[in-house]
Amino acid sequence: MSSDGTQGPVEPPMRLELRDMIKDHPDQWTLYLLALERFQAVPEDQPLSYFQIAGIHGRPAMKWPDQKWNRAEGLDLGRGYGGYCTHSSILFLTWHRPYLALFEARCEYIKAARTFRMPYWDWARPELPLFPDEALSRREHVVERPESQKGDTDKFPGKINPLASYKFGEDAAIDQFTAPKLGVKGMNVSERILFLLQGYKGFGAVSNNSEFGNGTTEIPFNDWGSIEDVHNAVHGYIGGGYMGRPPLSAFDPIFWLHHTNIDRLFAIWQACNPGKYVIPKDSTEPTVVRAAGSEETVDSPLTPFAQSVAADGQQKFWTSAGVVDTKTFGYIYPETQSVFNSRKRILNEVDRLYLKRASFANILRSQPGDVETLKQLQQRAKTHLKSEGTAAPELPAGRDIQKLAVGGKYLEWLVNIRAEKAELNGNYIVNIFLGDPDSNTLPLLYVKDHAHVGSFATFGQDENSSCDNCKKGREEKLKITGQIPLTIALVERYLAGQVDSLKPEHITLPTEELKSPEDTKNLLICVVSNEVTFKADNSEVPEYSDVVTSYPEITNDIPESFGTGYDGNNF
Repeated sequence: MSSDGTQGPVEPPMRLELRDMIKDHPDQWTLYLLALERFQAVPEDQPLSYFQIAGIHGRPAMKWPDQKWNRAEGLDLGRGYGGYCTHSSILFLTWHRPYLALFEARCEYIKAARTFRMPYWDWARPELPLFPDEALSRREHVVERPESQKGDTDKFPGKINPLASYKFGEDAAIDQFTAPKLGVKGMNVSERILFLLQGYKGFGAVSNNSEFGNGTTEIPFNDWGSIEDVHNAVHGYIGGGYMGRPPLSAFDPIFWLHHTNIDRLFAIWQACNPGKYVIPKDSTEPTVVRAAGSEETVDSPLTPFAQSVAADGQQKFWTSAGVVDTKTFGYIYPETQSVFNSRKRILNEVDRLYLKRASFANILRSQPGDVETLKQLQQRAKTHLKSEGTAAPELPAGRDIQKLAVGGKYLEWLVNIRAEKAELNGNYIVNIFLGDPDSNTLPLLYVKDHAHVGSFATFGQDENSSCDNCKKGREEKLKITGQIPLTIALVERYLAGQVDSLKPEHITLPTEELKSPEDTKNLLICVVSNEVTFKADNSEVPEYSDVVTSYPEITNDIPESFGTGYDGNNF
């Protein structure tokens, strides 16, 4: 059983953003809906059904595919949380690439459309809502069906939305899907993405959220963010249903749009950092084929995805070495077209896509100045003043954001977070604020509060998990990391007159009033900065210094009930 059924020409078709596909290629949007509908209708006992392919990611714990030839070494269905997926692993990004290709190949209408590829959901686009309305259950879409399906509207209705939910067997659809917690968003998601794409040069750190230290107490402060960290945050933003539960998340159809975007970010990062790829690392979490602690390398099999099966039943599994190039599976992304043949061109295209407002460096080097972004920053600055009780706030005069950078340099500010993944039942969210949230804001709506900057999600399992290795990970206090930029949020406060610069002497955090109902002793919070150099004429992309400075004086008085602030020594 092969997952390489999507091979294409030298410059294969592009995977498109969902909303762009609907607007510019409505025929392909119809093909996608019909293909997904047909895919979901395949009986659950079939290996290539939606049910079984989604189940590869987690529950139900089963051998896939259940064929005699499938003799995967180390297979133990009682290990891991039930699936093959490689969370908090150096293989996190590469494992999902053939998984997505398998899903794409199973959409049978797609096979007939040579230029069609599965869409992605870009949750960082500033001009679009974070959550696509097209996936909400209340929205149904008119589709033009083939002649063979016309006339039987009970079996083949004219309006469908297979993105809204998945029906298990003969039971009614379980509607624990696509329940967004977030109706609006600020810039932080795209700010995090741009920081990773522009500032991270090593695959080990950028690929996954496992603590990437060097075996000593001197953990590098610039290795705390990752694409997986942002991936987890988006799972948390969606909230509500199965997307927040790792073993079941793949049953939600929007999972596939989300992970296709993760693969896109991976491909963009690869194009910007040629030659940087999987490095040997011990696994931190178990799967059904690998125990925690086993070494994972570029040649580790990405089970259960077989590249080929010989006549004698011997299978050859995909490895990370075989999935370096998306063209292997017959697709590219808009930003990885051959026309963007350098890191500079790729990142400039990313800047254009995100309207240059995804990082402070991009705002500063916009030529001419980005008036629309400045207006947005000023509007948010007024929101912060309103929170202090000013009915009609006026911004202080003379606050020019160009003054925050001297000689083409400024300090980028970030919050680094290290958390014990199994704490608080393994699946919790850390919200970062500049100032206190409104006392009337419910925790579920913190992301809409003016003081909210960003969220970190663990996306783990609870203590009722039946697998021994998950319990072992809990006993060994497996730690993961995340990183949330503060810079644009601080620039808003500068415009509001609440901070005077981005210099260390002017950056403080009000920690004395923070409260939490839970005891999170193993949550470590630290604030860091590193210097950014940029050229105002856009001739080069910004450069981030490898020297990262920590500020324990900001976090060493965080109350213990809120977690532990970094005091300079407590790694």
